[in-house]
Amino acid sequence: MKLNLERLDEEPAEQELGPWAQGAAASSLEGTVQGLEGELFARRTEDNIFVEGEVNAVVLRSCDRCGAEVICRIGGELDLTYVPAKRGGNANREVHGGDMDVGFYTEGALDLADVLREHFALSLPDRLACDLAEVSVAPGAKCQADLIATESKEKPVDPRFSALKGLKLN
Repeated sequence: MKLNLERLDEEPAEQELGPWAQGAAASSLEGTVQGLEGELFARRTEDNIFVEGEVNAVVLRSCDRCGAEVICRIGGELDLTYVPAKRGGNANREVHGGDMDVGFYTEGALDLADVLREHFALSLPDRLACDLAEVSVAPGAKCQADLIATESKEKPVDPRFSALKGLKLN
């Protein structure tokens, strides 16, 4: 959903989370969104746009470790700043620390779907696994890592490592 900057003022305006938000969450979380809730507010001061609020999603996807279907609760607060993208300029300029906290918009509009995609992409853990606090195995699914761990306990230890059995590290 494109947010027309001419219609924004300094007072925060609530932005409705419609089907566009569902699609943005699904694309960034790489799964089936089962629920999406939250509040998203946008305001403008001169050329700067501030997007604030809290958005959370429940998504069904596969565990990166074992492949089992998991339900992931992800999201949280967002507080993002956008400035107009500069045209031309030096393409090889040095990036400073403050540049990392700012997003850019073009042509007098900000795509809120991009804002949500960025929010969820940054909220997603590096590796989505069954044992994370925000993840639970989907009903009817089984964590394959638990089965592999059970099977690995039954395998005999290689006799070449028997000398290390009594070794204790402090």
